[in-house]
Amino acid sequence: MALIPTGSTPQPTQEKSMAASELLLVWLASTLLTTGVAGAGDQLVTTGGLVVNCSFKTLQFIPSNYSQTITKLILSNNRIELSSADEAALKNYSNLIELHLDGNWLNDLPGKLFEAMSKLEVLNLSHNNISRVEPKALAGLVNLKELDLSYNRLQSLPLHLLDDLKKLSFLGLAGNTLRELDISVNSLEVLDLQGNPWNCSCVFLNRIKSITDSKVQMRVSNATCASPEDQFGKGILDNGTSCSLGSSSTTTTLPPPTTQSTTKPTSAQTTTHSVSLAVPKNASLVLTGVGPVSGSGVPVGNTWKFLLGVVAIALTTSMLIVCAVKAPSWYKLLFNYRHQRLRDDEDADVYTTGRYSSFSLDTEQTETSAHELDHGLDGLDNEEDGYIEDRYIEPGVYEDNR
Repeated sequence: MALIPTGSTPQPTQEKSMAASELLLVWLASTLLTTGVAGAGDQLVTTGGLVVNCSFKTLQFIPSNYSQTITKLILSNNRIELSSADEAALKNYSNLIELHLDGNWLNDLPGKLFEAMSKLEVLNLSHNNISRVEPKALAGLVNLKELDLSYNRLQSLPLHLLDDLKKLSFLGLAGNTLRELDISVNSLEVLDLQGNPWNCSCVFLNRIKSITDSKVQMRVSNATCASPEDQFGKGILDNGTSCSLGSSSTTTTLPPPTTQSTTKPTSAQTTTHSVSLAVPKNASLVLTGVGPVSGSGVPVGNTWKFLLGVVAIALTTSMLIVCAVKAPSWYKLLFNYRHQRLRDDEDADVYTTGRYSSFSLDTEQTETSAHELDHGLDGLDNEEDGYIEDRYIEPGVYEDNR
């Protein structure tokens, strides 16, 4: 019989078996939480409620066989695309407080997708391919406090997307392709705008300034301007003041004041000056003269060029109208003038021909009368001798033959 020395502690087999069972339980719990099949093994009861973790399961659809009493559903890093079946499954979890859909294949957010989740406070949709969000996609989330849309393909957000989110305190928009921002701040406390190609127009910069003035914490360490060219690479918080100053110093170019003149102004000039009087009192005047206007960048004399153009167009139009109205009268005058010229030419020809004809007749008559006077007496003698005078017989020939 073996004797046990005094002071030594025996190690019974019962203690060894208890240690082995504890190790087995720990290993089993960890295995069920990480690699277990969807079911009772994925559920974990915490002080906040029932939690279901289905991360890294290559799921293509949202499971619908869990209890409706779960408060936190983690579906990160799967292959979910939000089909009609997924929309129906989400309606079963009306008691959810947290929903994690980050790292999936979501392409768009349809309208009223989360309408049944009025208790939802945390919605993580980051690291997806979301490029389109319908205006009513977040309708019904009246208790939402955190919304993460970071690292998607968003180019713009609907104007009234966040109107119903009165309790929203965190909004993540980092890593998208956003250029403009027009959202309602409400109770926002943190806004992440990093990693977007912002268009730093004065409207955008003034909007950012108004958000910062409302005590919202901006995460803009990597938020820079991509356009316009003069703002490229600058931080979106660096140019707000200069932009506001530049926008307030804009000037309004007016026509030069009228000077005393003896000529009466035309109707076009009168209209131009009457319009210029309607400019607000706080507008600064820029007088155009010889040489460029310093600091304005507006070419000198544009007002006068415009006025001359208006006058030229008015004169040309008036001339065309007058020509169109007077054309028939002018044509008639021209036609009468040409007709009168033709008549004058014809009268001149007739007068000339008649004059020469009359002259010829008168000459012939004169010659005949003289001939008759010369030979009148001879005729009388011949008649007395009993001979008839023949004028066509020459007297000399007749005398020779006789």
